[in-house]
Amino acid sequence: MQATRSVPLRQPRAASSRVARWWAKRNSILIRLLLWLFLLAFLLPFVWTVSASLKTRQELYVELPSLLTYHPTMANYSYVWRRMPAFFLQFRNSFLVTSGAVLLQVAVAALAGYAFARLRFRGRDLIFYTLILLTFVPRAGGLMAQYELMSFLHLRNSLVGLMLAFAAGVPIPIFIMRQTFINLPSAFEDAALIDGCNRFQAFLRVMLPMATGGMLVVGLFEFIR
Repeated sequence: MQATRSVPLRQPRAASSRVARWWAKRNSILIRLLLWLFLLAFLLPFVWTVSASLKTRQELYVELPSLLTYHPTMANYSYVWRRMPAFFLQFRNSFLVTSGAVLLQVAVAALAGYAFARLRFRGRDLIFYTLILLTFVPRAGGLMAQYELMSFLHLRNSLVGLMLAFAAGVPIPIFIMRQTFINLPSAFEDAALIDGCNRFQAFLRVMLPMATGGMLVVGLFEFIR
């Protein structure tokens, strides 16, 4: 009669799974803290500007400036309203020109980025890398050409002319949108084409909504620039 020995069943590694979950949770918390720190660092100049606009002259020129405003006042805004009546017209024109230029850049970058990422045509890579090389050309080098073009189109001294001039720098937005579309899975686009969409409908209804993050990056980058 042979002797038998009972072997205990191997228990699931509950301890190791708990440790893994703890590490994952800790890493997630650290990443969120770092993102919040970066966000605060980027928001600090805007908060400082608003806080300084509400301070008196004495508070602005103290030896140790503070971010907080202990005696907020609207005197600076009333001064601008009374002494600089053209300021709000200039601010409106700047906002209109910037918004129009950003919208044009986002639209052109989305269309061109999709074409460079998804379409196959002769000279595609050559055209794209030529656009990238244009980023090394100083903007001042094309001022005379822009001036002649706006004169030919009768758009000098107009908001539309300024929008077109500022929207001309699209190589970096095109690069961002191209990389965005390259990283998107093509299966969604193929499914849309199989379901009866043409290429433009697949771009507009399927791919463009998925590229919202890239468009926000382009819009924010160009608005600040």
